[in-house]
This record gives sequence, C-alpha cells and structure tokens, in this order.
Amino acid sequence: MAGAGVLGLLIVVAIMMYLMVGPMGGGGAGGAGAPGGGGTSYLGGMRGGQQRGRQLSVEIDHYRLKQYLASWHLDHGSYPKDFAEMGEAESGVWNDNWGTQFRFVIDESTTPGEMTVTSAGRDQTWGTPDDLSHTAPLPF
Repeated sequence: MAGAGVLGLLIVVAIMMYLMVGPMGGGGAGGAGAPGGGGTSYLGGMRGGQQRGRQLSVEIDHYRLKQYLASWHLDHGSYPKDFAEMGEAESGVWNDNWGTQFRFVIDESTTPGEMTVTSAGRDQTWGTPDDLSHTAPLPF
C-alpha cells in the first residue's frame, strides 16, 4: 500500500512540473521544449495571456478616448492638447489599470490624423519596457 502512495505522489509531482516547466524533449532539435520549438509551459502561456490582456485593455481605453475626442472636436473645432484642457486632468476616468493617467498624442500631419495612447504600465514609470501603447487613425 505504501508503494501506491509514493507512486501517486510521483505522478502529482510530474504533473506539476509539466505545468510549470512545459514539455521536455520531444524529438530533438526544434521539438517541443527545445528553444524555438513551440513547446511552452502553462505558466509561460499565462504570462503571455496577461500581456495580451493588458494590451487589449489599452486598446479598449484608446477606443473610448478616441470617441470622446471626436465629440470634443465636433464641439470645439479642434482636438485638445491634453487632459487638462479637457477638464479631465484629475478625474481618474482616463487612468490605466494601475492608476496612472494615460498619455495621448495627436498627430494631424496625416489625413486622417492619428492618436497614440500610452500607459506607463505596471511599474507606473514612463519610458520603461512595460509601457503599453496603441496608435490608430482618428475619425476625421
């Protein structure tokens, strides 16, 4: 009976290692688990999913802001320079998932113009590798 308990424990440990590390081996160069071979761990896949989710969140907020700025443009005849001009500097409405206000840049040198929205990312510091941005054309 004790052997069955040890075997069960080994199976559980093997499953946990597989989920944490991913498949090993897999048929030589380029196989699953080899660098560039397409094998990925469960945790690695989760990290990639989180990053895609954060980027999607910025894109959704970009879309919301673009609609708001289009309305502003219709009312005022031009786009605002920043949130302060819009009276939104302290509202918190235009903050990213970590509480830092987005930044936006409008480039009207092309037709239609483009807007880039940037989040400072998890570290809340501008100009670091975790910053997220999205650029898309303006409606007019």
